[in-house]
Amino acid sequence: MDQSTDTVYVGGLNWVTDADGLNQAFKKFGKIKQSYVITDPSTERSKGYGFVTFEDPQDAADAVEENRNLAIDGRIVRVNPARPQLMRPHPVSPLPSQTHRTIQSTRKSPSSSTSPSPSRSRSRSRSRSASLDIDRCFEDFAAKRRLREAHCRWTAVVRLCHLAQARVVATTVVQTDLEDRLAAAREDLFKVDTLVRRLLKAESKFVKANEEVRRSESKLHRVLEEVREEQCRPALPQPPQVSRIDKDLKGT
Repeated sequence: MDQSTDTVYVGGLNWVTDADGLNQAFKKFGKIKQSYVITDPSTERSKGYGFVTFEDPQDAADAVEENRNLAIDGRIVRVNPARPQLMRPHPVSPLPSQTHRTIQSTRKSPSSSTSPSPSRSRSRSRSRSASLDIDRCFEDFAAKRRLREAHCRWTAVVRLCHLAQARVVATTVVQTDLEDRLAAAREDLFKVDTLVRRLLKAESKFVKANEEVRRSESKLHRVLEEVREEQCRPALPQPPQVSRIDKDLKGT
């Protein structure tokens, strides 16, 4: 920053910020000569920027260097060195300590009414028109800057919307794939359940057949034992056969 510049430009001010707010924010850097906020001549409303003039240029340099994120009335302001050609002519706003002296001086010596000269009135009108042009340039620049910021934000929002839409589509595809896999797994599970039931039925039938085979084996063993016992028994003598004629003779 140029050491000969004792005025700083303060941009991005809140609409309610006035010269007293600028004094309170910048008085910690040094003695302030004057501070004012640029207003609209027709509405007397703040345009969102102002100027602070220090008695020592080094104080202005310190204010620019140390106030990169300065907040005044809830808004972050921009503090830059002021260019003389952009500064609007503004009457010096006296500090509170100088107000009492000014009142006393006016009481002691009454002000003499002097009519302004034509050259001075022309210069004032020119300065006013130049200040109006500068204010319009500042307004156009601020409007373009806000428009660019809004466009950048809108572009970022559109990109975020596209990303969200792509994520939703990917999530839908993954969900559809998972549903298909879940349906296939359910079908496989149903098939496995059917096979298990068939295997259980076959197992019960096998158990019954095995029991019948055991029963038949036990019966076969019994029959074989009976046959062996009969074979081991001695043969009994057979009685003599009597003919019918002998029976008839015995009977008579």
